[in-house]
Amino acid sequence: MISDVDPSSRTWGAVEGWARAELERARSDNDVLTRTDIQTAALRGRIKILKELLELHLPGKRRQESKI
Repeated sequence: MISDVDPSSRTWGAVEGWARAELERARSDNDVLTRTDIQTAALRGRIKILKELLELHLPGKRRQESKI
């Protein structure tokens, strides 16, 4: 279970900034055509997890567990 996230906290701001930068980098890396199918699948999984992390502060998303 995920506890409540305070989107106005400095901690969340730091996590969100890091996750957004990582998401941007992962999306950019996903455009590389030389990746194997397995590498692409792993990167897409990372993108999905980062997006879920960025949604934790949204009502209704806080207590949902990942389906992965």
